[in-house]
Amino acid sequence: MATPKVSLKLIIDPKANKVLFAESEKDFVDFLCSLLCMPLGAAINLLKDAPTFGSLETLYNSIQNLKAVHMQPDHVNKDLLLKPRLPTHALGLTLCPSDATPQLLYLYRCPNYACRRNEVTGCKGKSCCMCTEAMDTPVTITDINGANYNVKNGFVKGDIKYMVMDDLSVLPITSIESFFDVLSNMNVKDVAALHKIVVEVRPNEVVELLKASLHSKEVLTNVLLLKPSIKGQKLNQ
Repeated sequence: MATPKVSLKLIIDPKANKVLFAESEKDFVDFLCSLLCMPLGAAINLLKDAPTFGSLETLYNSIQNLKAVHMQPDHVNKDLLLKPRLPTHALGLTLCPSDATPQLLYLYRCPNYACRRNEVTGCKGKSCCMCTEAMDTPVTITDINGANYNVKNGFVKGDIKYMVMDDLSVLPITSIESFFDVLSNMNVKDVAALHKIVVEVRPNEVVELLKASLHSKEVLTNVLLLKPSIKGQKLNQ
């Protein structure tokens, strides 16, 4: 199976050795949006070697070390806390390493209408407590405002391109004017002096991006430009 990857075009100020922004398709923006859906337990699990969580990390480790006898029987599995499942709309996390990706959360109900309102399960095929039928009918999850959480096509539309700034803020590229407005707001005087390179973001960089996003405002520069392991292809102006 091919390693998943996303291509980004970085716009770089070579004098400052800094990424001004990246030109992105929807796939990378969907990944960034999925970070906002990630439970803290899942983030800590992905960043086991990154001392960025302070006391939350020690809390995580202490729960990990608790014996089964200290947990509520039957209903509570420590993985619920240490490796929480993600909702089905966190599609961007498919870029994460296969051994670190939390399982997606799917809920199922009994196919019999009379039982549908009484029980749901995350275990497909579990016997219904009322009629013993296999609970294998998918459930669509909605929030209190009625928003549909069963998103199959990601978060943002794919018919336009996006600017992802160095601090990970996202702007749609709606016109050539908006492109130059951003450069003007950055006080870029000499557009011709800027460089463009294309880099490929793979699972390892995904974890690095998550880690850097917790403490840096120069995420793209630190992870995609300054890392010697990231190789880019320079484009002609």
